[in-house]
Amino acid sequence: MSDYLNYMSDYADWAEKLEALDEDDMNEAELAYYTEVQLRVSKKMMDAAL
Repeated sequence: MSDYLNYMSDYADWAEKLEALDEDDMNEAELAYYTEVQLRVSKKMMDAAL
């Protein structure tokens, strides 16, 4: 449970930074990387919750 709380704290910081990004200003490669990172983080969060 401690790991999950740490992940949630890190996730909140990460999510705040992502929200500050403007997806309209990203080129195709940046948007693909942005999406891939979001998926990786989401998967880690789901794994930590189990």
